[in-house]
Parts: sequence; structure tokens; C-alpha cells
Amino acid sequence: MKKIYYTLTSAVVASLILTAVPVPAVYGASTKNTQPAQAATGASSLKEVDAKIVQKAQEYLKAVTGKSYTFSGAKKWSLGNENGWDFSIKGVEHGQVMVTKTGELERIYVDQSWGELKDSYKQQLQAALKSVLQEPEASKTPEEVNISVDKSPEYPKGAVELYTRIDNNTIILREGKVLRK
Repeated sequence: MKKIYYTLTSAVVASLILTAVPVPAVYGASTKNTQPAQAATGASSLKEVDAKIVQKAQEYLKAVTGKSYTFSGAKKWSLGNENGWDFSIKGVEHGQVMVTKTGELERIYVDQSWGELKDSYKQQLQAALKSVLQEPEASKTPEEVNISVDKSPEYPKGAVELYTRIDNNTIILREGKVLRK
């Protein structure tokens, strides 16, 4: 049964990437601040969130992106027995950090320009482009890369995924390994 769910999830993700529709748009969320519509329970200011939770969320984001960000807002979320905070990243059109009420990471989703990427991500992507694409596409540099970490049961816990497009080619890496070209 897990294989079916994984296959279906992979197919949905691949179709979303190919159609260039942001994942949150499919779930009915604003594409400006990517909070899942089914989980949001109302807007809140950052002042309502424990400062330790905000700090932990920012630390997770910095560890994944290599860059310090601030948050522009937070929403409470609840899904089944789980609940926590969904932070919007200031100055990032497509970005969110979700943590549980205890501060454990649930999801990070952020777009970064090539210039903002960690060097290790650049190296992984350049190697992948050279291995799966032919010239001239293999030598091109992506303008933007989506970085995501998801702790849901469908994904390996905490694996970093990189999504990018070169012309009509979509490249997906998980922990540096090519999942899709």
C-alpha cells in the first residue's frame, strides 16, 4: 500500500512541476504565502508565538538554506491530532516553514535564486545537469531553485529536495540524487 501512495504522490508532484502550478495553489492556498488551506486556522501575528518556537523555525530554515530569514507572519494550523505554526517568510513569494506546537519541523518550502543557494546545492545541481542533460542545456544555470524538506510519512524524514527547470526539463534531486529529469 505504501508503494501505491508513494507512486501517487510522486505522480502528483511531477504533474504540478510540469504545469508550473505552485503546490499551494492546488490546495486552494494563496500563492503569495504558501500555507495549506486545509490546515490554516486563522491569521496571527508573530507576537502570539513563543519566541523560542520562532527562533527554532528560523534555525531550521537557515540550516536548510544557508541564509538567515525573518518571518512576516504566522498562522495556527491543525491537522488531525497535530497542530502548530505556519510561518510566512518575509520577502519570499513562495516560502513557508511549518513547525509543531513543540517546535519540531514539519515542512520547509522556499524558492531561492541561483545566487542565494548554498554552494553544496549548486554543486549537486551542476553535477545532475551534466549527467542527465545534453549540451547546451547541461551548461545552463537555473534562475531559481525550490528547496523543500517535508517530514510527512510519504517522504523520507527530513530529506532535502531541490526542484528546478532548465528550458523544458524539470530536475528533481533528493539528498543529491536525481529523482527526475
